[in-house]
Amino acid sequence: MSMADKTSRMNGLSAVLVGVVLCAAATMVDAYGQQDLSDQNLTNTNLRFADLAHADLTNTDLRSADLTGADLAHADLSNANILFTNLTGANLTGADLTYVSSWYADLTGANLTGADLPFTNFGYSNFTGADLRDTNLGGANLANADFAHADLSGADLTNTNIRSTNFTHANLLSADLANTDLQVADLMGAFLRSANFAGASLTRADFTDTALSGANFAGVLLRFSNFTDADLFRADFRTADLSGADLRSAKLARANFVHADLAYVDMRGADLFRADLRFANLTNADLRAADLTGAILDGAILTGITTDNKTLPSGLAKPGQ
Repeated sequence: MSMADKTSRMNGLSAVLVGVVLCAAATMVDAYGQQDLSDQNLTNTNLRFADLAHADLTNTDLRSADLTGADLAHADLSNANILFTNLTGANLTGADLTYVSSWYADLTGANLTGADLPFTNFGYSNFTGADLRDTNLGGANLANADFAHADLSGADLTNTNIRSTNFTHANLLSADLANTDLQVADLMGAFLRSANFAGASLTRADFTDTALSGANFAGVLLRFSNFTDADLFRADFRTADLSGADLRSAKLARANFVHADLAYVDMRGADLFRADLRFANLTNADLRAADLTGAILDGAILTGITTDNKTLPSGLAKPGQ
């Protein structure tokens, strides 16, 4: 048998298997008219562009299955196993993926608007360009996942593990990231206006050229994080630990740094117009070429700062001068 004949035969067999699976599903319809595929073994199954809207897939084994372009709107996938599953371009709007186990799943361009993904395990999975607006990801493990160019506006990411995760150029407008672990995460160029980071751990996170106006960082650990060229207009950094952070050329007008730890920060060329720095610790901070016009520095610790005096507000001199 020629290679072409073998390939044709395999494709035909795959189509037959898809038909068998979907026909079987059609016979398993519950009282609400939903396809019942719960507790099934569908590993390596070809379900490309299958109509599984509202289907019951609880506890189903979908490892390495191909669900490219499948319609899974409002489907119940709770406790399903989608390890290495291909969900590229799939429709998962309103779907329930609670407690799903899924390392290395591919959800590139998938639509997960309003889906429930709490306590899921999507480590190393690919969400590039996916739509996750208003999605519930609370308590999920998303370490090392890729959300580049994804839309996560309004998403609930509270208590998630996002260590070393890629959010470059992602939309996280008004996302809730309270108590998340974002250490070493890449948020370069992301849109994070009004995002909530309360209680998050952001050591060495990269916010280069990120839109963060109005974001809440109160009390957050931000040691050695990179905010170069970031827009932080009116951001809240009260009592935050920014020691060793890079804030070069950052837009910090009207930002709140009351009681913040800014020791050894690099703020060269930063815009601190009317920023509130009362009682902030600026020990050994580099403020050369920074704009401190109208900044409030009452009670601030300025020991060892590096600056050209013209950058300091009128009447304020470096300690010892």
